[in-house]
Amino acid sequence: MYRVISFLFSILLYTNLISASENEYIQLSEGAQISLLTCGPGDELYSIYGHTALRVKDDSLKIDVTFNYGTFDFNTDFFYLKFMNGNLDYLLSVSYASNFIRNYKEENRFVVERPIKLTAEQRIKLWNKLCINMEPINRAYRYDFFFDNCATRIRDLLFDVTATDAKPFFEKECGYTFRELLHEKNPYNSWSSQGIDLLLGATCDNMASEYQAAFLPEHLDNLVSSASIGNSDALPIVVSNNSTDSLHDNSFTPNVIFSILLLFTFFSTLFIRNIQCLRIIDIFLFSVTILLSLLFHYLWFCTLHEVCSWNWNVLWASPLYIFLLRDVFRKKFTKFTRFYIYAIDASLVLFIMLSVFGVEFFSNIAYLSAASLAIRVNHILYIFLRQNKLPFKEK
Repeated sequence: MYRVISFLFSILLYTNLISASENEYIQLSEGAQISLLTCGPGDELYSIYGHTALRVKDDSLKIDVTFNYGTFDFNTDFFYLKFMNGNLDYLLSVSYASNFIRNYKEENRFVVERPIKLTAEQRIKLWNKLCINMEPINRAYRYDFFFDNCATRIRDLLFDVTATDAKPFFEKECGYTFRELLHEKNPYNSWSSQGIDLLLGATCDNMASEYQAAFLPEHLDNLVSSASIGNSDALPIVVSNNSTDSLHDNSFTPNVIFSILLLFTFFSTLFIRNIQCLRIIDIFLFSVTILLSLLFHYLWFCTLHEVCSWNWNVLWASPLYIFLLRDVFRKKFTKFTRFYIYAIDASLVLFIMLSVFGVEFFSNIAYLSAASLAIRVNHILYIFLRQNKLPFKEK
């Protein structure tokens, strides 16, 4: 209900920005100011990278509103499926600036305002573009975290009306890859960061330009300031000491958990002689790996998430484990089992080679999981070849 009310309120506020007599957009006065609002990170995963909006203030017309490209409708049909497939539409909404700022103050997230340096002609052009984008037919857009989000929409608008002078600056490389930019706000050894690293493909390891790096709100703020589009000093509206430490519990990090898994796998293989216990371990490891493999392949080939393509985690999380799991589960091994294992070992070697040559950045979860799988797979091969007997067969 709250979402519906907010949507209707947004449309109502938009209609007030149109001249009823001429059906044209209200023209801002000479004293109007358009500012970039940069909001700090929140405690939830979806908010750790902050947020961006534009504020339009005209005291003579009693206008003080924010344009926000980061809203969506939970009531959308098949919402979660569309989100998973990468075809969920986000919406531009307009709200009173006081309400927007109050929401962030309640969440203990900072908000800074950076006035944009615009000529009268540029201000009119930007204002008209915002109003056009707010029309019901234009409000929705296909969200893409790196290339089309709340920050990039505003970035493109600002540089569309002020582009010529700043262009040489924002075409330079920023010195970081897209993945490294994500790690700035989400420490590498956190569950959320390493989980994201598992899902993102090699395209995220390309170097980003200053312009591309502005998909993150704080980088957009820096870009606007450095390119002399915005004032050098930003005004703090909401001051906060909020941090995202709650997202990064250091007690049970991925390094700790998956190192324990690796040690357990190693010592179990070395000392456990109960073949049924080893069989249970293999069924668990191979089943989880197969599920991850299916997820990686689904995101790569069946969704619109370009950043999930070319994900070489499929080398250690190989679909070949399906056949090996079948043989382990049935305790029925054939000469083809050897070839499954040879192919899995080849995939693991290729996985290491891609890491060495920097084709893709892999998380510690990937390395530790690959090592655990290599131990169990090659133990099965050892029994199968060297001891000349079938694994998991009772004496």
